Amino acid sequence: MKYGRFRLYHRQMTEAESAAKAYNRMIGNPITNAKTPSRNYGNLLPWWSMRGSIVEEFRLSEATAEVLSVRLHYPKILAASERAKSITIFCDLQAGINKWIGGSALIYAGSVYRKLDLWIPDAETDEMAPLKRLIEKRYAGLGRGYVYVSGKVEQYKGKPQIVLKDIKQLSDFPR
Repeated sequence: MKYGRFRLYHRQMTEAESAAKAYNRMIGNPITNAKTPSRNYGNLLPWWSMRGSIVEEFRLSEATAEVLSVRLHYPKILAASERAKSITIFCDLQAGINKWIGGSALIYAGSVYRKLDLWIPDAETDEMAPLKRLIEKRYAGLGRGYVYVSGKVEQYKGKPQIVLKDIKQLSDFPR
């Protein structure tokens, strides 16, 4: 369940998970997990399931909504950044704010190979506090993680970047 629903093997994976719990096999075996430090799968499974549902919802809406995934549509994001075009992207903010530069915040919304930054100028001001809190309380850590981000994407130091100034730029739903 960790990475969402497998498109081809969801049923088999869910049945294997159920069998592991029912017959105390592998991670479903409390004795196995007692010997070494382990993760709290009881807490993580509902979170993984929620994230899997969010990804599935994105997959179903992908054909009708004009949303770009950092993972799937990176060349389109790059092209849009060269034209300073307004777009909506689907990305994961689970890591939250990655870096503080002065009073501004930087979020790495892409990956090592598909770089995309979200920039919050003056993030420590009262005006930006709701935006920062929304990211920290709803999307970061064991929160929802996935979000639709809307805004003008531009090139900054050779990478696409969207400047965040309003909580309305973040949404749980495609626009």
